[in-house]
Amino acid sequence: MHTRLSKQVEECSTQIEERIYQRLRNINTETHQDNQEVLQLLFSLQDDLLLQQYSRQIAITDLKEKVILLLLSKPELSPTEPFHFLLQQLYHHPSNTNTEILWIPIPTSQKWTEEEKQTVNFSSNSLPCISVKRPWLMSPTVLNFLRTEWPYRDSETMVAVMDTNGKVVNMNAMDMVLIWGGKAYPFTASREDELWEEDHTLSLQLMLDGIHPEFNTWVKEGREICLLGSDDSNWVDEINSLALKLQNLGFEFELIDLSKRTVDSMEESSIQELFWIRLESIKRSKLKRIESSKRDRVFEEVTELLEFDSGEHKGWAVVGNGSTAEKEKIVGEKLTERMRRIVRWGEHAAGMSFAEAIRIAEEEEPCEESHTVVVPFEEGLRVVTCEKCKRPMKKFVAYQ
Repeated sequence: MHTRLSKQVEECSTQIEERIYQRLRNINTETHQDNQEVLQLLFSLQDDLLLQQYSRQIAITDLKEKVILLLLSKPELSPTEPFHFLLQQLYHHPSNTNTEILWIPIPTSQKWTEEEKQTVNFSSNSLPCISVKRPWLMSPTVLNFLRTEWPYRDSETMVAVMDTNGKVVNMNAMDMVLIWGGKAYPFTASREDELWEEDHTLSLQLMLDGIHPEFNTWVKEGREICLLGSDDSNWVDEINSLALKLQNLGFEFELIDLSKRTVDSMEESSIQELFWIRLESIKRSKLKRIESSKRDRVFEEVTELLEFDSGEHKGWAVVGNGSTAEKEKIVGEKLTERMRRIVRWGEHAAGMSFAEAIRIAEEEEPCEESHTVVVPFEEGLRVVTCEKCKRPMKKFVAYQ
């Protein structure tokens, strides 16, 4: 009798789990008034599974009429994890008033280890987002569904977007958030298309906004920025030395080393890692929507940086102003040569912008013909350039 009852209970449990799985698969085909039914289904309760924000308990009803970003990741999060950058991007944006981030940690195997449980308990009490209080009590059917039906891969963070009606409108908005942060709200595919309509080029703004802590300040001040990348530490050291000489001559620009190599501080390491993560996100986002018959400038530029061969060209640099889309990309020795020329010009280049000087220094040689131009004293205080080669001319004071 006991054996027969046990078998019946097991069969009943299996049928219930199968129904739950099927209902989960039908989330987007059914109509819901709000997100409550779907959230209740997703977090099929065993014992007393609750949500929390820091140490405060959160009810599922508190998420009603909210756009929910379901953040799936491994239990342990390193300091440079894109997860943390994602939270920073979203919690400092006005759209956050109607958005909630819900962290769902996924164990690396079918069973939770004690170490994973301790890690989740610690993180849940320190992260600003809502999290599942005891995720190891989640239904195995739900976890199986997330692993099988959603594009979650072990150790990779993903973000599924659920609208106020409980419909999953974007199965993975991770790249959108890493590129644009809260500006990507409401994180739909159509919004991604709109954002790419606005961003036609791989601007400094697109590459650095939200990643470098000083970037927005430099943009407001109108400062020029030079991004640098190389595997050749000697070349990077030489560029840094030349940059210092130019800055001492009065050129105002910021040099940001984004080389994929060991750096001294955690902040520098984070900036470098997030920069390359964003470039990868830009490439993936573009790959989903470019047409084979059309050229895509952003895709070409980001691919060129990601696949750059430092062995052939030593390194690369991008010079521009963060407030505009205009920029110039220079490779290896060409940058070194131009910076050396500007240093030789010395005070004759005073008053030029760094980007302007870099462009003018592109020419191999100055004019062969020597000629004199007489200008009023006030005009001579500014940089006077040759009409033919556009290089700064040497200044002499003539008394009449």
